[in-house]
Amino acid sequence: MASLVLCFADCELRVASRELRVKGRVRRIEPKVFDVLAYLATHHSRVVGRGELLEAIWTPGVISDAVLATSIMKARRAIEDNDPDLP
Repeated sequence: MASLVLCFADCELRVASRELRVKGRVRRIEPKVFDVLAYLATHHSRVVGRGELLEAIWTPGVISDAVLATSIMKARRAIEDNDPDLP
């Protein structure tokens, strides 16, 4: 069975090996940041809400908005998403 590779912009997410490549170069990212990228890339055709993302990525418990915001910031930085119009 072929491994799932999610491609967008100049990026490839190799799900089985948990590898992110940007412009052909491997980027090391934290496991939760990888999970956020993979979830968002898998559900790219729709808006993913905060609650859904928290439920899908983190185990039940108290997760602050800062944890989610930091993970998204790190994910955007890893894929070189520098859109000045986004937070």
